[in-house]
Amino acid sequence: DVPGLVVAARRSFVAGSIHALFLPVAVTVLFGPQSRWVVVIPAILRSVAADLVSA
Repeated sequence: DVPGLVVAARRSFVAGSIHALFLPVAVTVLFGPQSRWVVVIPAILRSVAADLVSA
């Protein structure tokens, strides 16, 4: 049903947004500003996009 899909998409988007904000911060805190943002951020965005598509 459509409402279920909307709720699932919204949930995964919120979760993905939290991860997208939290992970770069955590990586920076743990490894310093010169860490692998270039690798981390696209991977996050890809997983968020995959979540939204599969939701």
